[in-house]
Amino acid sequence: MRKKKIKVDEGVCKLTLMKGRFVDSHILPRALTSIGKKGERALQVQKDAPVLKRFQGWYDNMLCTSEGEEILSQIDNKAIKLLRKNYLVWSGWPTIADGIPCDPAQLRGEPGKTQVRTIEGVNFLPLKVFFMSILWRAAASTREDMQEIVLPDSLIEKLRLAVLKQDPLTTVDFPVFIYQHNTRGHLHNLTPIIESMVFDFLPPYENREYQFCRIYMDGLIAYIALDADETLIKNMGPLILGAQDTLLLIAIPFDESRSLSNLKALLSGAKS
Repeated sequence: MRKKKIKVDEGVCKLTLMKGRFVDSHILPRALTSIGKKGERALQVQKDAPVLKRFQGWYDNMLCTSEGEEILSQIDNKAIKLLRKNYLVWSGWPTIADGIPCDPAQLRGEPGKTQVRTIEGVNFLPLKVFFMSILWRAAASTREDMQEIVLPDSLIEKLRLAVLKQDPLTTVDFPVFIYQHNTRGHLHNLTPIIESMVFDFLPPYENREYQFCRIYMDGLIAYIALDADETLIKNMGPLILGAQDTLLLIAIPFDESRSLSNLKALLSGAKS
């Protein structure tokens, strides 16, 4: 288990590897973890820990210097514009919208039920870099909140260099799959987690198991594959973020989602 952090004012930036003064670096962007204009606080929950209420999400004050944080901010800003412009996060929806306000032609299925959404002609590679950067932040952080995101040093270094250069790497490197909520739900923040999933592909590739990092924020869920291979890429096709000109994703009502069940389970099982 990671030790509780001790604040150090100066040190080596884990992103640039240059020495300097540390600044507060958000692991999940503040713009996607803040709550409302009226000062409401989000429920912030993780496994086996107290439920907290905070105005914004997790940050680490021994991760980056101002130079490293500037790179992360550039990545975040590009991604947040894309997410909001394409109505992939709740904070990009009009205030009065209870359901996803995208072009109805993008959606297949009954409104308010699980739907398939198709987005064409958008370069989503900056989003891949964004999610890779969050994975790197969580893995490189010494915060106890991020203790579940443990990666081999070789993967952390590969992610660091990709984030530093804002390089999406190849399709088989850390492919990202996303789905979103097509209805509004409870505002909350969840720590990233590692989990495995089994895919029953067509013969001879049935029952393939892969490890993923699951990231939730602002009504959007991303899965980053940690051990992807060509079989996964071949079978998932347009579900892979930025791999093709067309992106497919599942849009699920919040009330029927795993996000809600996860929140309820964490709240009921959290330490008091």
